This record gives sequence, C-alpha cells and structure tokens, in this order.
Amino acid sequence: MNPDRPRPAQWPAGFWDALEASQWLSDTPAWAGHAHWTLGLPPAEWPLALLSTWAWWEKEPQAPPRLHLLAHTEHPPSADDWASWATDWPAFGPLAAECAHACWGLLPGLHRLVLAQGRLQLSLWVGSSAARDTWWRSTPHQTWGQPPHHTGPTTALARQKVVGAPNHPMPETARTALASDWPAQALAPPILAGDQTRLEPAPTQVHSAPPILVLGSGLAGASAARALAERGFRVQVLDAGTAPAQGASGLPVGLMTPHVSGDDNPLSRLTRAGLRMVLAHAQAHLRVGEDWSHSGLLERRMSGKARRGRWPEAWWRPRPSDTLALIDAAQDWFTPASAAQHHAAGLPAPEQNQADEPKGIWHLKAGWMKPAALVASLLNHPLIEWQGQTTVTHMHAHGPSWWVHDQQGRFHEGQQVVVALGPSSAGLLHSQLPQAHWPLEPLRGQVTGGVMPAPGSHQMPSHPVNGLGSFLPGVPMPDGPTWWYGSTYDHSRSDPVCLRQDQDTNVRQLAGLLPQLEGHWPESVTSATALDNNAMGLRNWAGVRCTTHDRLPVVGPLEGAPGVHVLTALGSRGITLGLLCADVLASHICGEPLPIDPAVAHLLRPHRFKNPSKH
Repeated sequence: MNPDRPRPAQWPAGFWDALEASQWLSDTPAWAGHAHWTLGLPPAEWPLALLSTWAWWEKEPQAPPRLHLLAHTEHPPSADDWASWATDWPAFGPLAAECAHACWGLLPGLHRLVLAQGRLQLSLWVGSSAARDTWWRSTPHQTWGQPPHHTGPTTALARQKVVGAPNHPMPETARTALASDWPAQALAPPILAGDQTRLEPAPTQVHSAPPILVLGSGLAGASAARALAERGFRVQVLDAGTAPAQGASGLPVGLMTPHVSGDDNPLSRLTRAGLRMVLAHAQAHLRVGEDWSHSGLLERRMSGKARRGRWPEAWWRPRPSDTLALIDAAQDWFTPASAAQHHAAGLPAPEQNQADEPKGIWHLKAGWMKPAALVASLLNHPLIEWQGQTTVTHMHAHGPSWWVHDQQGRFHEGQQVVVALGPSSAGLLHSQLPQAHWPLEPLRGQVTGGVMPAPGSHQMPSHPVNGLGSFLPGVPMPDGPTWWYGSTYDHSRSDPVCLRQDQDTNVRQLAGLLPQLEGHWPESVTSATALDNNAMGLRNWAGVRCTTHDRLPVVGPLEGAPGVHVLTALGSRGITLGLLCADVLASHICGEPLPIDPAVAHLLRPHRFKNPSKH
C-alpha cells in the first residue's frame, strides 16, 4: 500500500483494512486493467461492505469499468436500515439512498440490482437453500477482505486475451456510460475472478477488430445489442426490414407484467426479474405517458383457466385468520385486488373467502409499453450500428471470425454472432447443427383497437385488465387516445395477415373479460354482423411471435459452434423478458455472474433441444 494514500475519515472500523487485504490500495491494484471484477461480500456486514467498496471503486482511476458484488441474506435491509447507515456514515449517504431505492420486492431467491447507472451490479440472494449454496460456490469471485486467488482450473476461455483499451486510467465519460471513446473488446472477457484476463494495450487492433453481429432488431436483437454495447463491444445489427421492430415487436402496445404461480415457477421468477430491469430502463430512457405507463394492472382469475393458482406458501404472512395477507416483499409486486380496483374496471367486487387463492390480483409494477419505442431506445447507443434491408441467408466460421452472408451476395464479418431472428432462427441454427432439434414455433397473434370514447360517455376501465386476453385503455396514438385488446393465438398461419374472424374473436372475448362494459359499447362494436372497420372505428394489427413447447426463451451459446449465440422465443412476453435475457446472454459471453439463478438459466440453454426424445 502507498503510505501517502490518506485513510478516509468517517469509515467503519476495519473496512479500510479489508480493502487493503483485498490488494486494492496498492499503486497497482489487483483489479487494475480488468474489464470487470466479481467480489463476494461477507454475510454479516454485507451492506457496509458494499458501501465502502462502492465508495472506493468510484474514486479509484484503475478500477474496472464494471463491478459485480455478490451477497446473501436472510432478511433484506429496509429503507430505514439504509437511512440509518447513511446517518451513521455520511460519506456513504448518496450511495445508501440509491441502495434503498433499488431494494424493493426482494422475495426469496436471487435478485440482480443495478446501481451506479449500470456499472455496479449487486447479485443478492434472499433466504437460505441448497440452491443458494450452489450458486455461491459455482459463481467465481474474490472473497471480500482476502487477496485474489484461483477459484478453479483456468479454462480456455479464461486464458483468451482481450483486445481492449490501453492500460491507463479510464476517461471520465467512459466511467459513466462506456461511451464510444472506450474501445471495443475483440474476444470474450474472462471467467474466473481471481484469474481475470487483463486488457491488452493494442489500440491498432481495437479499431480493426470486427464487431459482434446481432441478427434481427426486434426486442430480442435490440436488447442483445444494448447489453453488449454497454459492456464495451462494438455491435453491428443486421435486419431484413427497412426500420427496426418491423416484425412482432411492431405491436402498437403491449403489457409488461409478472406471471404468478403457486409454485413460483421459472417463468414467474423470470418475469419479475425482467420487469425490474425494463422498468429501470424505461424510467431512464423513455417518455412516461407517451412511450410507456406505470399504470398498474388488474388480473382477473377467470374460472376454468389453467393459470388459476394460489400464492406461494413462502409469501403468506403468518396470520391464520387471513391467508391472503402477503409478506412485505410480495406486496411491492402485487396484492389481492380491492373492491375499488374492480369497480374502476366496471366489475363487481368478487367475494373473497379465506382460501389461499385470490379472485383478482392487482399488479402494482405492471403497465403498458410501446415495443417500437423500447427498441429505438435500446439501439440508441454510440457502439451500435444498425443496417436494414439485409436478409441473412447463411453463415460460416472463417478462421477466428464468422462470415454472415446476405441475399445480396454480401458478407459481414463478426468476431461473434447473436441469432435473434424469431421463427426464422431455426433455419440458420439448423445449418450449424443439423443433428439438433429446433422446435421454434411461429405463433401469429392479432390485436384489435379503437378510439377511446369521450370522457363520461362510457364506463371504461382506467387501467389495463387481463385474464382472458388483455385490455389496455388510454394509449396515446397520433390520432388520439386509443384502447387495444388481444391477442389471438394462431398456430396455423405464419404470415402477419389481419383476419376478420380474429377481430370477431377479440370483440367476443373482450365482452367475456369485461362483461359490465358490453352495454356501454357502441352497438356496432358488439354486433356480430357489423364488422366493417370504418363503421366501427376499429383497427387491427397482426404479427408472428416465436415460442417453444416449454414456453421458455432460448438463450445462450450454441454448443458445437463456438462464437454463435442464440436469443429468441420470447413469445408474448418480449417486453418483460427481452432485457433480462440479453443480460443473461451477455453474461455468458463476458464471463460475468448470471443475473438469474444458474439453474433457471440452464433451462433456457439452446442445447436443451439437442435430443428431442427427452422431451
């Protein structure tokens, strides 16, 4: 340690010594020159360890641009706890306030909390379980307060050198948002925290290194491009359309909402994690009320629906007299819907009993979003280049790179490739692994909308309602506020054509979802014979989504084709899942800790389709 380096005042006892033991206070800190670093915090005092580490990392010119912190706890700190630490240690005040803002809805399991504009990632596991212990052991990291060490055998990927920035202090502009003056990396960054590959001073190679190619610019492709660009990669996005989001992501408006299941299954956990991530992006980059709305959502638990279920037992507040009362962390996400929320939707309040199944769920964090606006914001990054009217036909490895060929006979060179082409991904993937089974299913859907009636003329919900399709009111469009309902599920067609029978289906199902509105619609809307769009003022939109038989996305590296990665099959939850799945993908590529339980990430891997007989 440099003896002239001053010890900061107002720091907890022992924390400065722990940073010194971690070899971060020397003239050449252990983490100097690394693309990212992963540190496991002590269970007993992890919040103060987080704050002190964060404070020093912000000041250290040789610190890595991305810092991952791991922690686990039985009881997450409350906002009052963070405020108390800010009072006791004023130097940490702003950091503690940011932590308090991020620490909501921490149900049992793993959470990825984004701090410092995304440069610091906290992976926090709530509760104790065998899964937690496996995650902690299997995630390579340096132990806080101890010098770095090897956590396992060095893999071939970990030994790869990273072509990146010269080993000098990072420019201040790059520290806040990995801007374009931070050169791209040409190979995957390291895996092992104690053996992290250093950035090599090779600026001439940086500018000649090929980009990562992302094929497709819907929600999947745009999310992948953004996740990689934020890690310093130069990205070229190739798309067949004349503009981004011209496929299923061109949906006029869609819901962002979590899934609820009695066993808190992988889809439920994924959608909560994804919603946390997309809300943070929307708040920073999109126009509230125009591009998206944090409106809340009433989910009707329709009788006879397969999704009817109960709250997971771990969420119940231990009061035998009221089994619908949820623990505080669950109430950050949803509560049993109140009579007022039902009345606001034009619905009678259901009679609640003492069963453990709510008759209506109010989703506090849900709302609507325009996917095209989200895609545009994701692609708006200095390291992303978008190229349209480029239909990819095939690709092949060419030395250390990949060549992607298009319909015009051109080829595009990339150091790695991300396939995010929806249903069209199957053909390209099959060309790389003919023996694999790719059950990517096209799923056509149609939504129907109309102009909102004049205020006071009809009893229309003030917030979205779902449970039998989804109804979204008050969405701003160029010609005024609109409502939208949908969507249909059609496995028989793979072209995005609008059909009159689907419009009819939407109108009928809307009456089933919101029966109290039926008498308030104009007669032309509810008439089975009057389906002329001009007379009804209706509009329709159709698109083709991509899904799989297990209804889970496909995310990860393509085994047997090093350098090729897959991100597709987001189904009807692309808004909610896109950014999360892209973060999973980028973590695979960069050797960073996964933002979700590794056991859940394993369920998403492309390799799960290799032997269809097991399914």
